[in-house]
Amino acid sequence: MKISHLSKKVGDKTILNDISCDFSLTGIVSLFGPSGAGKSSLLYAIAGLDKSVTGSIIIEQQEITKLSNIERNEFLKEKIAFIFQDNQLIPFLNIQDNLLINRSYVIDEKYYSLLNIKN
Repeated sequence: MKISHLSKKVGDKTILNDISCDFSLTGIVSLFGPSGAGKSSLLYAIAGLDKSVTGSIIIEQQEITKLSNIERNEFLKEKIAFIFQDNQLIPFLNIQDNLLINRSYVIDEKYYSLLNIKN
């Protein structure tokens, strides 16, 4: 994943200021800093949840900042898993299953049975 010149402003306040970096998609990346440093804003931008940023985000040679909403959603649901800070997890699912259930609106039989939902 490559992030180039990513910026975000809200009014006069700069939230992200010209961030550029490369991440390997095969490892683990930690993002830490003080409250208000822009960690969540950066993650929201990468996940396609905040479309008000400027700059580019490239994942597997696809510039997601240039995609339409439908194209971005289709692309990202296969590439990005996201758990929010208040971690509203399904308690009886393991971490992998909590990440996978968020990936798609199409839930397979395993999840229907785990959640006690009739298909």
